[in-house]
Formats: sequence, structure tokens, C-alpha cells
Amino acid sequence: LGGDVRLTSETLKLALAKGLQDAGVDVLDIGMSGTEEIYFATFHLGVDGGIEVTASHNPMDYNGMKLVR
Repeated sequence: LGGDVRLTSETLKLALAKGLQDAGVDVLDIGMSGTEEIYFATFHLGVDGGIEVTASHNPMDYNGMKLVR
């Protein structure tokens, strides 16, 4: 789990982590990151998947998620 520099990313990331943990998922938060780091960490750490909280190239007042497997 990682997030970009948008003001809402940390709040969304914390809520996402809590929801996943409540569902029994082990969550590893790699902190502030870009999509490239999520792809690298997912492969390098051998985890089942990764989520980047970001809206990518969209305006700063947007936010969303990229799911990586």
C-alpha cells in the first residue's frame, strides 16, 4: 500500500488499510510512493497485490486507486 503527495492520499490510505485489516488482510504500508514503486514492491516483496492511492495525471483535487497484481 502506498500513496502519492495529494493532500487526501494519507487519509484514504489509512482508511483503506483499516478496512483491509478488518477483513483479515496483512497490510504493508510503503509510505509515500509513485506507481512505479508499487509495481516494484509488489514483485520484489512477493506479496499478493498492491494498491497505490493516486489519481495519476488527473487534477490535484481528484484521487483514486491503482490496483497491482
